[in-house]
Amino acid sequence: MSEHKKDRINNLYDLYSKDILLFVNFMIKDYKQAEDITQETFIKAYLNYDQFEGHSSCKTWIMKIARNLAIDYIRKTKHIQLLKDTLLPIKADDHDLPEDIVLYKETDQELIEAIQQLKRSQREVILLRKIKHFSVQETAEILGWSKSKVKVTLHRAINNLEKNFLKGESVHELF
Repeated sequence: MSEHKKDRINNLYDLYSKDILLFVNFMIKDYKQAEDITQETFIKAYLNYDQFEGHSSCKTWIMKIARNLAIDYIRKTKHIQLLKDTLLPIKADDHDLPEDIVLYKETDQELIEAIQQLKRSQREVILLRKIKHFSVQETAEILGWSKSKVKVTLHRAINNLEKNFLKGESVHELF
């Protein structure tokens, strides 16, 4: 076992394991399975480390591995993707009234429902670009798309969110 390779994968794990776990959990909605896929991601990265050519950053390379493993899991289990957690939490502060806090939670739930109605590709772009703050280039590398496809899909996703968002609030303000 190459010490350099082992150290490099350990460093990648320290840097990106939480992001990968959150990303995979978002995709499959099963925390325990997301933990397993996260571990599998780093095992696969270790086994294929010598094939990494450096055309992208290590972060985008490892996220792409995680995404592919999550998609494989979804295909195998025919798992329906549902959002259970709030993607864009509207934070209540100590001065908010209880009815304001309820309104925040209702808005979060409406946003979740609107995002659930999007195609998988649009949900992924929203997650990567707007939630995880990947660049267009990084998102394109993770998804295996062109930069223009990322931009067009994001634009369509935001337009569809506006149509789906139950409160009629501008999604552009949220993003």
